[in-house]
Amino acid sequence: ETVALDVIKDVGIGGEYLSCEHTLRHFKEELSFSDLAWRNRRETLKQFDNFSIRDRAAKLADEMIGKEKTCISDKQRKELDLIERLWLKKNGY
Repeated sequence: ETVALDVIKDVGIGGEYLSCEHTLRHFKEELSFSDLAWRNRRETLKQFDNFSIRDRAAKLADEMIGKEKTCISDKQRKELDLIERLWLKKNGY
């Protein structure tokens, strides 16, 4: 329902979607907010160590790296390691 091919066809190249009824009904479902932006008052930010956006980005990156998830099984990892070793040996590495 949210991908309105008929609306896309009607609007065409160079058109705008903001005035379409479909956009009005669905735009809030598609909004996303960055964890980096500070949406409170500046005085409140000072209570939280006054981090710059760069500091918040670095902290968020560290947290994401720390939450690394394994997406393959141990068996799959061993198979990939074997494939890599064979390829390296075959190509003289």
